[in-house]
Amino acid sequence: MAFNGFAADLTVAEAARLKAAPDVVNVFEDRIHTAGTSAFPGLSGVNGVWQKHFGGEADAGAGMIIGLIDLGFWPEHPSFAAMPEPRPDAAAIAAKWRGVAYAARPLR
Repeated sequence: MAFNGFAADLTVAEAARLKAAPDVVNVFEDRIHTAGTSAFPGLSGVNGVWQKHFGGEADAGAGMIIGLIDLGFWPEHPSFAAMPEPRPDAAAIAAKWRGVAYAARPLR
């Protein structure tokens, strides 16, 4: 799944006008989500993963190795490379596209 968008500091009225625009799919309020607790992802508690699958928190995660999760990306990675033209999925994209494409301008 891919999500394209931008961040903007808007008033409630401005956000409502933007959301009503025909080319806008949705407007989301910025929220801070933290993962600094085992309750956030549903690990702990009576209905948590640790209780359901490991018999409680005492031995949950025993023997596991947790690695670093890198949330960054590398734009030069081949997975971001342009597809050959003509694209084999051009018709499917054209059928769904509701936006406007603008040519990139070099920064001055």
